[in-house]
Amino acid sequence: MSTHILKSYAKLNLALHLYPPRPDGYHPLHSIFQSITLHDTLTIILSKEKTYNLTTSDSTLNNTTNLITKAYTLLQNDIPFGLSIHLEKQIPIGGGLGGGSSNAGYFLQFLQQQLPSLSIQQLHTVSTQLGSDVPFFLTGARAVVSGIGETIEPLPASPQAYVLINPNILLPTPSIYQAFDNETPSTRTPQTTKNFLKQSTLGENDFKEIVWKNYPLYPILETALNEAKLPPIYLSGSGATVYMCADSQEHAQKLADKIQALFPGYWVRPTHTL
Repeated sequence: MSTHILKSYAKLNLALHLYPPRPDGYHPLHSIFQSITLHDTLTIILSKEKTYNLTTSDSTLNNTTNLITKAYTLLQNDIPFGLSIHLEKQIPIGGGLGGGSSNAGYFLQFLQQQLPSLSIQQLHTVSTQLGSDVPFFLTGARAVVSGIGETIEPLPASPQAYVLINPNILLPTPSIYQAFDNETPSTRTPQTTKNFLKQSTLGENDFKEIVWKNYPLYPILETALNEAKLPPIYLSGSGATVYMCADSQEHAQKLADKIQALFPGYWVRPTHTL
């Protein structure tokens, strides 16, 4: 029996372009993903008897539908040992920071370390079955993600400090996509990654208009921060978390303190790139 402790890091969307849905309903996209230091923690105990158990620090999570459990189910015939896993959550659920996808991606990385017979291609295939964000977390760092999440193109590192702000609401991704298609459907023409990188700007996110329209607390937050002469905010993924850029980690902490004073009920955290 052995115990392993893994950090499962979150991501930010630094730009996000959505294209019209395919016949199967999935939206092709281009996005810049950036791993950040905010993380959940996975404590994994291996045993000789082949059993599986998952517990979490958040009682709202359904362990049977958790992406870690789904990943295990897809690979259980290749796993000869038992797994007892405890997930300690720090990444907000439904926050646009890839928390559940990160948990699954780092779990898959762990399995590959324990079982070299599992090929990278096999893990990538499993990751695409789990969700569009999961393939990125097999490598993390900074990358352009395209297709429906399956194509990952690494980018050079670009150190940056951020402040994360979450109004403690849950924005389910499927409902945001549905509202997007109903109210502000994409008319973008799919493009090459090279052109996407040329045309995208920091924080550009095709979901912003629909989120701002349907959740007035965001324009209220944005106006208050502007009036306080704080940096602009950007939406990560489909929300609910927004972020702002800081000049340094120390500056991020000072900004976080100011924002927390303005919005004491919100979840506010300084972070930075990995």
